[in-house]
Amino acid sequence: MKVRTLDESVHSTYGSERGTKGSIKFSHVGIREYARTVGDNPSCSSGPPVSISWDYNALEEISLEEYESTRPPRRSHFEMVLPRKIRQNMLRFEWEVTQSQIAESVRRNVKIKNQRKATVNNLGKATRAEEILESAARKLRRLLTLKPPVSKQVKKLEEKANEAQRRRSQLALEKIMASEYNSDSVDDGTQRAESAPDVLDTSTSSN
Repeated sequence: MKVRTLDESVHSTYGSERGTKGSIKFSHVGIREYARTVGDNPSCSSGPPVSISWDYNALEEISLEEYESTRPPRRSHFEMVLPRKIRQNMLRFEWEVTQSQIAESVRRNVKIKNQRKATVNNLGKATRAEEILESAARKLRRLLTLKPPVSKQVKKLEEKANEAQRRRSQLALEKIMASEYNSDSVDDGTQRAESAPDVLDTSTSSN
């Protein structure tokens, strides 16, 4: 069977065509008891951290029903916390971890904790430095491309629009004045034309 996406895999009906329904059942429980050794978890509050080693002891398998009926109640989170003194004695006397190994583990964890604290403290400084670098990079790109800032571009566009509006207004005013001038010229010509026949009639009658 081949599926192309995760959704197809989740909603796949593979096997249902043959009328079979897949299921998983457990009948026995196998338990392993692992040895303990000094760990490297820097989240340990103080003292040496405890971890499991590669060595283990496999116990005899028992049925699932027997395990569920005989197992002790589950411990809470606080009940699973081991104090520093118990961890150190457990490593020294039960699992034969040397004092030098414990001391080396503690020094390593303290170093990692200090590095984490330094990282957290420098986060704000690093963010501010990144902002300064980004601003400087933008200014440098602006200088290299000779591209003015957006505010200056907007101001230039507004000046051009105002200049075009003034020119349109001036042209409209000139058209109005030219139209009035032509109208006055036509009126003067009409008056002169109307007075001209009277002069001709007078001269004719005197002859």
